[in-house]
Amino acid sequence: MAKPSKLVPPLLIVAIRIPMNSSVSILCNPHASGWDRCRDDLERSASERGHDLVKLDPDDHWLDQIRNNSPQRLCIFGGDGTLSKVVQKLDHEKMLDRFELGLIPGGTGNDFARSIGMHGLPWRDAYATATEQPATPIDLIDIRNGSAHLIINAATAGFGGLVSGEVSSADKQRWGSMAYWITAVTHLTSLPKYSLELTFQDDTQAKFEVFGLAVASGRYVGGGFPVAPEATVNDGLLDVTVVPVMPVSELLAAGVDTTFGWYHESGRIATFTARWVRVESTPPLPYSLDGETEQSDGVEFSVRPAAMRVACHSEAVGVQSPGAFQTATQP
Repeated sequence: MAKPSKLVPPLLIVAIRIPMNSSVSILCNPHASGWDRCRDDLERSASERGHDLVKLDPDDHWLDQIRNNSPQRLCIFGGDGTLSKVVQKLDHEKMLDRFELGLIPGGTGNDFARSIGMHGLPWRDAYATATEQPATPIDLIDIRNGSAHLIINAATAGFGGLVSGEVSSADKQRWGSMAYWITAVTHLTSLPKYSLELTFQDDTQAKFEVFGLAVASGRYVGGGFPVAPEATVNDGLLDVTVVPVMPVSELLAAGVDTTFGWYHESGRIATFTARWVRVESTPPLPYSLDGETEQSDGVEFSVRPAAMRVACHSEAVGVQSPGAFQTATQP
C-alpha cells in the first residue's frame, strides 16, 4: 500500500584525444552552459589521466566510439538533460548495464547532480569523484502514456510542467532554491486547476483538486527546489508530491514549508511513496519529464530499481547506503 511519507539541444562528435583502451570515456555536451568555461580543464584533466574525451553528436557516432573502446565508465559532462539523453540512448541500445556512469555537472539546473552530491564541488573534486568514486546502483523511472519514457530525476506536472523552463538565472540568484516556487506563484491568476486521481499498486486511490504534482526519484527540480525533500535515488521507491488548490498566501507558505522540511507539520502538501502509481487528470496535465514537455490525461509511473550504476559523492544527501537500499527493496 502507498504510504504517506514522509521532464538537449542537438549535439558534434570530435575525438579530442583517444588513448586506446582507456577505462574512462568523458562524454561532453558542447552546448552545455559550462562548456566554454570548463573545456580547457576537461581537456587537461583527461590528458593527464589518459581518459578518452568525446563530444556527443545528434547522429550518435559516440556510441560507435564507446563500443570500439569498451571503457568501464562513462562520465557525462553536461546537465541533467544531457545525462538523461545518454541514459535513454544506452537503455534503448541495451547497453545501460555495460557501463558505470559518472556526472560532471555542466548545466544550469543540475538537480540530479544535487541529489548525488556532485553540485557545487570544486572542479578537480568533481572530476575525481565522477571518474574514481565507486559506483552505486541508482533507480530510474519508467513512464507510460501511450508511448514509453525513461527519466532519471523527476516528472513535474500542472504548474510544475508549465514553469520548469521559465526559471531565469536572475531569479535563481535572487531567490535561491525558492525561485522555482515563486515563478509558479507569479502564474497563479492564470493557473488551471486539475481534478486528479491517483491509483497505487495495491488499488488504493486518492482524489484531489490540484495546481500540480511531482513524481520523483531525486529530491530537486527547477534549479534546487526540494520538491521531494526526503527522496533518495536508490530506495526502490517513487516520491509523489501533490500540491492542492489553495490561496496564493497558502501556496507561498507551502513553498517555504517544503524548502525547510516543515511540510509534514503544516499539512499543506500531500506526499506519498510507492513503487507504481497511475495519474489521471481532467483536463490533461502538462508534464515536464526531465525537462522535456508533454501533455497527457493518463500516465503510469513505475520505479526501475538499481537500473544504472552511478558515481555518487560520499556525502550525498539523496543517496542511501547499499545496505539501506537492499533493505528497502526486499519484498
